[in-house]
Amino acid sequence: MSMFPLPAILALVAAVRLSEIQASPGAGLPEFIELSGAPGTRLEGWSLWDEEVRRPLPPGSFLPASGVLVVSSDCRGLREAWAGVDIPCAQSASWGRLSMESDMVVLHDSAGNTTDSVQWSAKTWGEWPRGRSRVRVAGSGAGTEAVSWRTSRASLGASPGWIEPPEESTLDPFVLEAVRQVVRPGGRNLLRLRASGRVRLEVFDLARRSLGVVFDGLAPAQGVLEWDGRVAGRNLTPGVHVLVASSGPDLRRIWVAVGRP
Repeated sequence: MSMFPLPAILALVAAVRLSEIQASPGAGLPEFIELSGAPGTRLEGWSLWDEEVRRPLPPGSFLPASGVLVVSSDCRGLREAWAGVDIPCAQSASWGRLSMESDMVVLHDSAGNTTDSVQWSAKTWGEWPRGRSRVRVAGSGAGTEAVSWRTSRASLGASPGWIEPPEESTLDPFVLEAVRQVVRPGGRNLLRLRASGRVRLEVFDLARRSLGVVFDGLAPAQGVLEWDGRVAGRNLTPGVHVLVASSGPDLRRIWVAVGRP
């Protein structure tokens, strides 16, 4: 089974597309629009439009190794809200407020071609979930369809810079899930880990390099593993990382955002 990050896998079958929209951030938090596609894709001259405002991406914009880039009016505020996580973010100097009631987002490439779009309204999609983003369902069809989007389940109401995993079935005997998406080195970070036998839990960076083993043994009887956010006593670099659990031939992976200690 491939260890490649999910956004990059999606990029093999889709062009750059909209993957998350936050039109209803909590108090003091910035709005954002997230793009995903093939890592390394240059976005020079690209722009995001709604019905009134053009949001040009800054010079030098590109999709990083994760295949995910966040566009916002306040990248610093976004990173501070996620405990100092180095979220890949491009700051647009032009930003008009998104409307929860009715709005649209259109992604244009440097030639002015539309590569993806989404349009929503309370009438067709229902009310926007307050304090939460809407995220693209993996493998979904057109972005304009309400069924292609769901409410974020992340603990902070959104997951800027990484793709949320599909919801685990309560009947699945092998489960890996972070109680909170932001991990703090030196803190008490809880992971839901359920398996029928021995489990190896390893952390990787977005270049698929192993940073070390977090846990190797029988799955906790209570189904919860406490992790100090370190590997071999070392703090992880703030940013997005991948936790991979293996039990026999089966794998489970989640993305976590590692903040400052």
